[in-house]
Amino acid sequence: MWRYNSCVAAHKLRWLKPQDFWTKHHEAKSQRLPGTLQWLIDSPQFRRWLDKDQHDLVYVADNGTGKAIAVSLIVDTLFEKYGAEDKVGIAFLYAPHQDSHGAERLLQSLLIQLGRRIPKLPRAVKDIYAECEAGQSQATVAGLLNGISAMLASLSKIFFVIDALDQLPTLCRQTLRSGLLGLRKDHPVKLFATSQFDMDLSEKFERYSPVRRGKTATTSDFTIYVKHAMRALPDSLFEGQESRIVVEKKIVDMSLGLSVYSSAVINIAESFSFSWADLIITRFANEINRENMDTKYHAAMFSIEHLPIEEQSFVKTALAWILLAKRPLEEEELRHVLALDRGFPVPQSSDDLLFSTMTIKCILFVHPDSSRTGRWSLSDQSAAHYLTRNLDTWCPKAQAIIAKACLACLVLDTFSEGYCETTEKFELRPVRHPFYKYAAQHWVDHLDGVEDLPEKLVCLFLLDRKKVASAKQATMGRTNGAEEKGSSQMFDEQESGLHLAAQFGLVSVVTVLLAQGERPALKDGQGRTPLWRATENSRTEAMKLLSSWDRISFTLMLNMDRAQLAHSLLQCTGQTIRDSRSRTPLHIGVIRKDMELIRLCIAQGLDINAKDMDGRTPLHLAISDCEAQVVELLLENGASTELIVAGSWSEAFGKAAAEVLMLVEDANGKKRVEFLAVKSFQRSGLPITDNAKRLL
Repeated sequence: MWRYNSCVAAHKLRWLKPQDFWTKHHEAKSQRLPGTLQWLIDSPQFRRWLDKDQHDLVYVADNGTGKAIAVSLIVDTLFEKYGAEDKVGIAFLYAPHQDSHGAERLLQSLLIQLGRRIPKLPRAVKDIYAECEAGQSQATVAGLLNGISAMLASLSKIFFVIDALDQLPTLCRQTLRSGLLGLRKDHPVKLFATSQFDMDLSEKFERYSPVRRGKTATTSDFTIYVKHAMRALPDSLFEGQESRIVVEKKIVDMSLGLSVYSSAVINIAESFSFSWADLIITRFANEINRENMDTKYHAAMFSIEHLPIEEQSFVKTALAWILLAKRPLEEEELRHVLALDRGFPVPQSSDDLLFSTMTIKCILFVHPDSSRTGRWSLSDQSAAHYLTRNLDTWCPKAQAIIAKACLACLVLDTFSEGYCETTEKFELRPVRHPFYKYAAQHWVDHLDGVEDLPEKLVCLFLLDRKKVASAKQATMGRTNGAEEKGSSQMFDEQESGLHLAAQFGLVSVVTVLLAQGERPALKDGQGRTPLWRATENSRTEAMKLLSSWDRISFTLMLNMDRAQLAHSLLQCTGQTIRDSRSRTPLHIGVIRKDMELIRLCIAQGLDINAKDMDGRTPLHLAISDCEAQVVELLLENGASTELIVAGSWSEAFGKAAAEVLMLVEDANGKKRVEFLAVKSFQRSGLPITDNAKRLL
C-alpha cells in the first residue's frame, strides 16, 4: 500500500504549484514493457544502493534508451518496498525540467511529495506558507530546503530519484546538488539519478557508483521490445512462425553495439534486398529510438546527393512531395506527378527503375508501410522536422516545383473539353489521370506564397473557362449531369479563374490575370464579382488591389441587400472605391439617403470634399436633393461650401427667400446654417460669437 496523507496538512501545500509528478510518472510507466530493465533492479549496484550504505547511484545511458522508463521502475520498486511505511520518504522528478523558476520549483515538488507522506506538517513548512502571504509570492531556495529538512527529521530513510540530471541548467543543477548534499549532513538521504554523461559526479557525491547497460542487458531489453511491437503485424507478412522469429533475431543482431538502434536503417538500405522482412526490420529499427536521428538523416541525404543527376532529381522531387503533400499520396498519384515533373503526361516504363531507387534511398524518411499499402507518408515527426528544417538546402525550389506540377496537370489538353456531362465520363477521369483530383483540390495551397510565379501555367489554366470548370467539378466529387440538376453538388459554370484567385487571396495571380486583360467585374452564377468573393473571404490584399479596378461591386452589394458586406469592403479599401461615375461611397450614401453609410464613411476618414466625374461633392448632391439632415451632418464634419449660392441653401432647407441666411464656421471647422427673419435680423445685427466667423 502506498501511504499518502490527505488531511489539512496536504491541503496547505497546494499553493506550492509543484511539477506534475504523478502525471509524468504514469506517462513514463505506460511505456514500460514487462521485464524491461529488470537487469537494473537485479544489479549488485542497485541492491547496495537500496539496502546498504551506498549513497548515490547514477544510471548512465544515451538519450532515447529509456532513462525516464528506468526512473519509473525505480520509483515503483521503492513504493512496493517502502510505500506502506510512514518513516520512509520517497520523492522524484522527471525531465524535461523546463520551468522558469528553476531550482525553486523542483524543490517545491520534493517538498509537497514528502509532505503528503507525513501525518503532520512541521512548523518550518507552516512558516514558509505564512512568510509567502498564503501562497501569493515565491518561496526561496533556503526556505524550501529548511522546510524539507524539517520534514526529514521524522524519517528513517529518504530516497530522491531524479531523471536527466544532466539536462538541468548549470545553476539549477548546482543549487539542487548542493542543497541535497546539505540535507545529507543531518539526514540519511540517498540519490538515484539518470544522466547521458558521467559529469564528473564522483567529485560531487559521496560513494557514487555508475551503472550502465551491458550487451546482455541491451539484448534482453531490445528483444522484449521487438517481440511486443511485432505482435501488431499480421501473420500474412511472414511465412510461418519460424519466419517471424528469424526477423526478430535479425533486428536484434543488427542493433547490438549501436548506441542508437536506428543506425541499422542505413545498412538495410545499402546491404539488403528490398523485401517485406527488410521493411519490418526498418520499421522497428527506426522506432526504437526517435532521438539523435540527424546524423542518420545526414547520411541518407548524403547518399541521395551522390546519385546521378537524373536519379537525384527524381528522388528529391518524390521526397518533396511526400513531405509537402496535403495528404498522403497514393502510389499511382505519386507516379503520375513525378512523370508530369519530367514533362510526360503519364508515367513511362523507365520510371520503374527510378521509383525503385527512390524507395530504397528514402527508406529512412518514409513510413515502412508505404510500399505495401501504396500510401506514401513520412516515417515520423523527426523525419518531417529534419526535412522541413533543411528544405532550402536539399530542395530549395520545392514549393515552386510542386505548384508547377499541379498546374501542369490542370492544363493538360484533355481538360479543354470542360466538365463532364455524364457520370460515366466523370468516373473515367481519375482512372486515366489519378493525380487530377489532388491537383484540383490543392493547387491553391501549393501556389500560395510561391515567389517565382509560373505565369504561363497560371494563365493557361485560369484564363480557360473550360479548364476551370473541369477542375471545379473534380473538387465536388460528383458529376454535373442532367440527372442531378438542382443538386447542391451542381457547380457554377460562370465562375472564372479571377473569381477563384480573388476568393483564395492569391494577389500575385490576380495581378497577372488583370494584366492579361481579364475583366475585373465579371459576375459568377450568383451575380458576384471577384471583389465580392474576396470580400466574402476577408482577403484584404486582394480587396485592396481589385477595388482600384472594380467600379460596380460596392453598389452591387448595397442593391442586393448585402450592406454588411459593403461596409466590410468600405472599412478595408474605402479610399479607393469608386463607381462608374467616379463617385465615392460617401457620394453613394448621400444618393441613397443612407445615414448609417454616411456616418461610416466619415468615421473611416473618406475625403468629404471628393468630387465625382461631374465635379460635384457629397454636399452638392445633398443640397440638390434637399436633404437637410444630410447637409447638416456634412457641415458638422467640415464639408466645403465653395460655389454653393444662397438660393441653393434656402431650397435645401425649405426656407422662404425672404429669410436671411447665415453660414457660420467655428474654430474647429464645424459649420452650421441659420435662417433669420428680416425683421429679427435687423434688430439683432450679427449674432455670432467671437470664436466663429460668418461665411455667408
